[in-house]
Amino acid sequence: MDCLDRTNVAQQLICMQTIEQFVINPLKKTGQKNLWNEALIELWAYAGDKISKCYSGTESVLTKVTLQGY
Repeated sequence: MDCLDRTNVAQQLICMQTIEQFVINPLKKTGQKNLWNEALIELWAYAGDKISKCYSGTESVLTKVTLQGY
């Protein structure tokens, strides 16, 4: 199930770039506060953890990395 974590990381990067392009950049133009980044990172980390538990019975090895950024 190691590929699950790597796939999750790649999908997260694509998702973050898409959200930035279509949501965050327009918000910057209006001066509104951006809360998307933190919420999306937390959602992505815990969703990946739950999927890993369903498939392998263990937590994702990258949950802490995703949440802490290193």
